[in-house]
Amino acid sequence: MPIVRVSVIRCQPQHFAEIKKMMAESVAVLEPGIRQMRGLIHFYAGEDEAVNSLVNVSVWRTLDDAKQLDTFQPMLDLGKIFVSKGATFERPIMNYASQWEIAGERLPRIDAGDRLRSQDESSLPASIWSASGGSRH
Repeated sequence: MPIVRVSVIRCQPQHFAEIKKMMAESVAVLEPGIRQMRGLIHFYAGEDEAVNSLVNVSVWRTLDDAKQLDTFQPMLDLGKIFVSKGATFERPIMNYASQWEIAGERLPRIDAGDRLRSQDESSLPASIWSASGGSRH
């Protein structure tokens, strides 16, 4: 059974909108590297404004596969930016061994990266691009 990795971000209500926007924009920096990682099954980012929290939930074939994110430099760099804007990361990051699974209806794939790339990339904050060592074009 796969490993479910859960990383939780919390923030004060006054910071939520900015942190949420940063999370949405982070896919441009994170997706290329994460897609290439060994053992990736799924990766989700989500938010719950009612509790001022955002999450990354990912599903991996093995614990070693999931732990690749522990040293993924673009994510570590973005984490520092999130903290500077008022985010707090729950530690340790949790890597759950699956006990059982219920498969439901398959939904169409949500590809935030395509949606984001279709927007004008010049609207993204410089901090997001500098974290990846990239440029805006």
